[in-house]
Amino acid sequence: MGFIRKVYVIIMAQMAVTASMIITFMYTPSLQYWIVFGNGWYLGIPCCLIMITCQIAIYCCKDVRRRVPHNYIILFVFTLCMSYFATQIAVIEGY
Repeated sequence: MGFIRKVYVIIMAQMAVTASMIITFMYTPSLQYWIVFGNGWYLGIPCCLIMITCQIAIYCCKDVRRRVPHNYIILFVFTLCMSYFATQIAVIEGY
């Protein structure tokens, strides 16, 4: 039961980070303009590379997957990159 609770807390935290990033970018006109017309897409390529690196680190390295501070840090970085992609899609669709 504790494991299921822990998984749900992690997923809820990921969704909260994603929702807060989307809301921030959707209701700030300067950030909207930066994503749509500015250089918002230049941040997408490094985010993609970082996201792939995080996935490889979690899947392939048992030490990273099992150590408590390392796995949470990598999961947080992965969540930030995925949230940025979701933010780009939401801002462009809502513009």
